[in-house]
Amino acid sequence: MIFLDTNLFQRFFVAPVTDQDRIWQAQAIGLMNAVKDGTIHATCSEVVIHEVCQILVSKRQCGMPTLDIVDFAQSVLSFASMRFDGEQGTLFLRALGIWADHPRLEFSDLVIAARSERSGHELATCDRHFRDLPFLEFWPPEIPVPDST
Repeated sequence: MIFLDTNLFQRFFVAPVTDQDRIWQAQAIGLMNAVKDGTIHATCSEVVIHEVCQILVSKRQCGMPTLDIVDFAQSVLSFASMRFDGEQGTLFLRALGIWADHPRLEFSDLVIAARSERSGHELATCDRHFRDLPFLEFWPPEIPVPDST
């Protein structure tokens, strides 16, 4: 089993610029093809997926459209030999699916939402952007809006 770091995904997804980038991309493509066809088993963590999403969506770094990132990430996380503990893979795929519908949110918030949804737990948060996710239940049910006078 191989643990995949953020930069491997970045090399796999992002067009190379330098000769060294081309070497790293060839290595990343070779490894990911082996994971895709089942020759090598691999895994990664929530932190890695979050970093990948942040780097790819960042206008200062790659500036990729959210839906392109979601498509790439969903396909890679579904490779034949990608392995995750328990239901982690399903959770990550659900978070990416939510992101496709709510691209302003960050992947970390989407994982929180997917975990809350799956567990049936109420979400205690002060972040109002979660209110756009109709499948969540909140504690407290309503956050009072301060009087502006």
